[in-house]
Amino acid sequence: MISTESQAAVVYSGVVNIAIPNTFAGVYLNMVTGLTTTSGGLNVGMDFNPYQGGASMWQGPTPVLPALPNRAVGVGTVASNLALNTLIDGTSPLVTTAYPSMANFAVGAPGIFGIRLWDETAGAARFGWVRMIRGLNPSTPGTIVDYAFENTGAGLLAGVVPAPGALALLALAGVAGRGRKRIAA
Repeated sequence: MISTESQAAVVYSGVVNIAIPNTFAGVYLNMVTGLTTTSGGLNVGMDFNPYQGGASMWQGPTPVLPALPNRAVGVGTVASNLALNTLIDGTSPLVTTAYPSMANFAVGAPGIFGIRLWDETAGAARFGWVRMIRGLNPSTPGTIVDYAFENTGAGLLAGVVPAPGALALLALAGVAGRGRKRIAA
């Protein structure tokens, strides 16, 4: 499991830079657990599977609830390359296929992929985003840069990284305060 940061209910991966192989299998990512593999059978709960360096995508039904498959945010059969701060939630349009076109993602440039995924730990649908870079097909792999999902079922903003929580700031203030000496009046 990877180290994650969270604020409110947004779970953020941190920068992971996972290579998307320029193969037919690509890389399978379970956004909830952080596990990746190049063999789908070994990654139960796979949420995101870019392949051919990120030029292609597969998002089939999850083994837990096939009636609610993972789906990309997009129109028709084309995944949207979302602008920063685009709301991803239950009102977002979803592609109608398990093989969305990645035509809106430029080669070599970061793009933001919105997703409805299945959280197997909670048994519910969630919304998230993945920042990725398509590879220079056919010679180089792509990269999953980072990703996040909202673990309560609410929406979240595309590409927005959670800021440190108030508790973390209080902890830092406490550490800084320990270095001061008290002077009696």
